[in-house]
Amino acid sequence: MNCDPRAEDKAEDKAERSDHKRSGLQKAVGVALSFLKSLGIAVTKFFTKGPVLFFSGLVSGLLLTGAILLVPDGAAVGQSVREKVALFDIIFQDITSNYVEPVDEEKLFETGMQAMLSSLDPYTQFENNLQAREMNVKANGKYGGVGLGLAQDLRDPDRLVVMSAFEGYAFDEGVRPGDYIERVNDIDVKGRNIEEVTNMLRGPPGTSVNLEVSRQGASSGITFKLDRRFVSIRDVPVATIVDEKDGIGYIKLQSFAKDASSELRRAITKLSNETKLMGLVLDLRGNPGGLLTSAVEVTETLVPKDSLIVTTKGREQSDSETYTSSRQPALPENVKLAVLVNGQTASAAEIVAGAVQDLDVGLVIGTKTFGKGLIQNIQSLPYRTALRYTVGRYYTPSGRCIQALNYSSDNGVLVAKEKLDVDRLEFRTLHGRSVKDGGGIDVDFVAPASRPSELEASLIEKGLFFYFANDYAAKLHAPLPDNFAVTNTIYKDFVKFVDESDFKYKSRVDLGLESLDKYLNEEGYSDGGYMDQLRNTISAEMKLDFVRHGTEIRRRLEHSIRSRTQAESVRLVAEAKTDAQVLKAVELLKNNNLYTQLLQPADLDSRAASAGPQKV
Repeated sequence: MNCDPRAEDKAEDKAERSDHKRSGLQKAVGVALSFLKSLGIAVTKFFTKGPVLFFSGLVSGLLLTGAILLVPDGAAVGQSVREKVALFDIIFQDITSNYVEPVDEEKLFETGMQAMLSSLDPYTQFENNLQAREMNVKANGKYGGVGLGLAQDLRDPDRLVVMSAFEGYAFDEGVRPGDYIERVNDIDVKGRNIEEVTNMLRGPPGTSVNLEVSRQGASSGITFKLDRRFVSIRDVPVATIVDEKDGIGYIKLQSFAKDASSELRRAITKLSNETKLMGLVLDLRGNPGGLLTSAVEVTETLVPKDSLIVTTKGREQSDSETYTSSRQPALPENVKLAVLVNGQTASAAEIVAGAVQDLDVGLVIGTKTFGKGLIQNIQSLPYRTALRYTVGRYYTPSGRCIQALNYSSDNGVLVAKEKLDVDRLEFRTLHGRSVKDGGGIDVDFVAPASRPSELEASLIEKGLFFYFANDYAAKLHAPLPDNFAVTNTIYKDFVKFVDESDFKYKSRVDLGLESLDKYLNEEGYSDGGYMDQLRNTISAEMKLDFVRHGTEIRRRLEHSIRSRTQAESVRLVAEAKTDAQVLKAVELLKNNNLYTQLLQPADLDSRAASAGPQKV
C-alpha cells in the first residue's frame, strides 16, 4: 500500500487527463447510466443489430447503432420510465449532432439534468466536477491547499482579492484580507476567474506554491512561499468566557463536518477548565447544516444518554431510522444552556436546536429558524460528479417535522407552498411545553437582531467598509489592540471617506418620490416646485442617517478593521462580547427565575399528563 498522499493526487491527475480525452457525449451517457443505477435500474450496454432501446449517430466518424438494455432491479420499472430515458437519449443525440450551431454537450446535459431535478425541490441537484469537490470539502471539513478565501474585487472585477486568510495557515505566513492576488507561481492571474486561481493554489499536501500579492500602503509586491497542507475548516472557530463573574461561556458552531462533535466536546472541556461553568451560549446563527451523523453526535454532547434525538422517515416504512444518544453528554447537567438561532439556522443545526427544545435541556433563543426538515443523500457518479437528492424527512423528539415549505410540480415548474400557522400541528416537549411543526423552530425567547438600515446595506453593497478598512490598516504602525473600538475620530474619517467616494444611495422614500414625479408628469400636473423642496428636505434628513444609525455602522466598521489585522479567534472573541443577541442570551442565563419559568409548560397540569414527547 502506498501511503504517500501525493500518489493519490497523481492518480487523480492521470484520471482527469483521461477524462478530457473522452467526449462530452461519452461523459453524459456515463453519468446518465449511473444516475439510472441510483434509481434502482440495472443497466447493461451492448451493441446489437436489433436494439431494444437505440440511439444512432456519428461517433469518431463511424456510424454506429448502439443499445442500452434497462433491466428492472428489485421493484419493476414501468415501461413509461424506459420510454422517457430513451427519448432523452435520442433528443440529446439529435441536438448535439444536428443543431444549426455547435452545442456544448456538457452544458446541454447539465441544463437538462438540472431542469429535471429542479422540478422536485431546491435541494435535489446534479453536482458537476467543481460542485462535487466543494461539497466533499464541506462534508469532510478539509482540503489540500494554503488556507485562503478569494473574491472578485467590486471596483475591478479582473482582480481577485483575499477575503479570508485562515488562522494556522496563510494568515500565519503574513497574508492578509484585502491583499490583491497578482501572480501564482510567476503566472499573472489578472482576468482569471476564482475557480482557475483556486485550482492553482490548491494541490497535494507537501508541495508549495509561490504567491505574489499587492497591498495598500506597500511600495511593491509582497511574495510568499506557502506550503500546501490539509487545511481543516474548523466547525468551532471560537470558545470563550463572556461573563467571568457568573461563569457564562460562549461557543460558535458554524458547520457540521465530520469532526464537529469532537471539536465541541473539546471546547466545552476548555471552558470548564477555565472557570466554574454555570451557563453556555451555543451560537448556531447562520449555520446552514451539514452531515446528519454530525448533528446526532453534536446533540449527544448536550442531552442525557439514551435520549431520543431524531427520527428519519423515507419513502418506504423500511427506510425509517431512529437515532438515540449513546454517550454521556459533555455538558454537565447543572449548566444552563441557551441555543442562539436565526433565520439562517437550518437543517442539521435545526436538529440540534429541536432536540434541545423538545427534551427541555435548554432554551432556544433569537429568531425563528429557516425550516429545512428534509434529508439528502449524495450519490457518487462517474467523472467525479455526484447526485444529491432528497430521500426523507426528519422528526424531532416530540415527533414534529419543521419543514417550512411543501414542494410540488406544476407542469414541470417547482411550486413552493408555505405551511400556514393555522395548519401547524401542536406537539409536546418532554416536560409538556407546547411546540408546533412546520415553519421552522419557534424560539422560546425572542432576541431580535438589528436589521441593516438602508444606508448600511448600501455601504456594504458598494464595499466601502472593506475599502476603508484597507486604507486604515495601511496606515497602522502597530498591532491592533484587543480592546480596539471605533472612536469618534475614526468614525468621522469614515464619513469623510464615504463623502469623497461620490457615494449615493436611494432610500425607499427616494423611490417613492420618483414614482410620484413620474405620475405627475404623465398626468400633466404641476408640482409648483414642492417636489424640489421635498427632495432637499429629505436629502438633509438622510445626511443624519450616519448619526441615526451610528451604533450599527460603527460595529460593522470595527468588524472590517479587525478582519484586516487580527486572527479570526481574536476577532470573534472581541465581537462575541459586544454582540447584542449574545448579551441577551447571557442575561437570560443569569436570570434563574426566568430561565426556569420558560422551561415550564404554560399549563403546569399538562406536564403530569405528558409521560414523554407526544403529539397532542
